[in-house]
Amino acid sequence: MKREIILLGLFIIFISKLNAQQKESFNTDTHDSYNIKFGVPSKIIKNYTFYNSSSTEYQKSIILYSKNLDTISEKRYKNSEFNAELIFIFNKNRNLIYRSFNSKIPTVGWRFKLTKYKYDENGRIESRTIDKNGNLIDFEIIQNDSLKNKTLSKLFNSNNQLLGYETTQYYYEENKKIWRVYNGSGKKINESVSKIISNKKTKETNNNKYNEYGDCILYPRNWNKNDNTYYQVEYKYDKLGNWTEQKIYAVNKIDGEFKNKKINRNFKRKIKYRK
Repeated sequence: MKREIILLGLFIIFISKLNAQQKESFNTDTHDSYNIKFGVPSKIIKNYTFYNSSSTEYQKSIILYSKNLDTISEKRYKNSEFNAELIFIFNKNRNLIYRSFNSKIPTVGWRFKLTKYKYDENGRIESRTIDKNGNLIDFEIIQNDSLKNKTLSKLFNSNNQLLGYETTQYYYEENKKIWRVYNGSGKKINESVSKIISNKKTKETNNNKYNEYGDCILYPRNWNKNDNTYYQVEYKYDKLGNWTEQKIYAVNKIDGEFKNKKINRNFKRKIKYRK
């Protein structure tokens, strides 16, 4: 019974990693996600406020950048309490080669994980994660096609046991890809179909709206097909054109009109530029 619980826990971790990878394919890479549109940052302080129905939660991040932007570190705080630190190191191509994550877990304490990544001419081919004592936690093997898109990913535990794998088939002429997830026994447990490339025009036809800076100012929540909640975003910018504040409101679309506007989140950031 204990072995089954452990295997179940590892499989849940595997699914979480694959879901994160799927989302990553729709977003920018790690380096771009920490960068800004204009100028070279040396330090960014972010303050987040989340307005829940019964409480308000505060989070803060302090991000430091090396001179060449090849090392980025982030300290995170929740309700003024320090609870996590991340360090990213990149190669000359801005590919992530090192990531450490030290986080404080309730009732458990501090937990450290370190992941190193390898690449070939077509992209990432391997990642290995170890704990604070240098013990292997898991490792991933990746295959990519000639266009540098991932086609196969397998995740193994420290005993070289396959936890699960994902495949992606690309139909480039149709701008379509099919993503599938399998458990360690080869049973398919999830499948989704999406576009390979989603441009701004396509997004706008799906009810997303953008301002003159290219930032999204309206998008649907999409919890289910009957969800009529949207998020509206108001921005403030500094002199270089980087946003310094985002106010995010939840609104309901009723009979083609937006009603019941209510503050949902507020993000602020202070950017110190490298001279």
